[in-house]
Formats: sequence, C-alpha cells, structure tokens
Amino acid sequence: MPHTPAHENTYSTGHAHEEGDSLWHDALVFVHLGGGIIGIIYRILLGIGIVMMAVSGSTILFKARARSRKS
Repeated sequence: MPHTPAHENTYSTGHAHEEGDSLWHDALVFVHLGGGIIGIIYRILLGIGIVMMAVSGSTILFKARARSRKS
C-alpha cells in the first residue's frame, strides 16, 4: 500500500487517531488496552461472558433442534 497522508497516523500505533479524542474514548482505551488490575479484571470478565453466551446459544440451538425432531 502506498504511503498516503490518510494512513499517516495508522503506521505507528495501528490505530488512526483524530484530533480531540473524547474523554469517553480515552477512558475506553485505558480500560480496554491497559488499566492495570481493573483492565485485567475487565478482560477476564469479558472473556467469561463471551464463553457463557456461546454456551447458552449452543444450548438453545440443541434444545430447539431436539424439540423440532419430536414433533
């Protein structure tokens, strides 16, 4: 990909940053990418939640399939 001004901010960090990022954006970046112990706990809980959603979705699918085969 040729180097263009539109991609200049993405080369150093992998993310484009606009001038005047909001406090909300800065807080999300801090918690999501850093945040010390709070960030670690956040990422662990997020991972557990994603796994639980996958398990519950699979359970619903299998129960629905079993119910439809009985009819």
